[in-house]
Amino acid sequence: MTSIFWDNVLNLLNKQEKSQKWLADVSKVGKTAINSGITRKSSPSADNAFRIAKSLGTSIEYLVTGKDVISDGDREILNAYNNLNGEGKRAAIGAVKGLEAAFPLDRAGALSKAGA
Repeated sequence: MTSIFWDNVLNLLNKQEKSQKWLADVSKVGKTAINSGITRKSSPSADNAFRIAKSLGTSIEYLVTGKDVISDGDREILNAYNNLNGEGKRAAIGAVKGLEAAFPLDRAGALSKAGA
């Protein structure tokens, strides 16, 4: 897990044009713990893995396996959401709920006739 985990962390940081310092600040995982994990390829604690994944807008599963369970579009939305302050997050949730009501999915996940 360890090599893949940190390789995926570094790849996402590079894609998002973020630094290890940014990750440490946002995730509240110490910069030393991040640097040590990358250098030594050591496993992070479950708590730190969760914080890192959340900060990068991805899942622990992706960091561990490299298999994406979140689409690029969903990741883009999550990253934008994570960059909002509390008021912005509340507004975003309200906007999404409004869109959900206007464009509902049927049980199979297809756009319903009313929303098509």
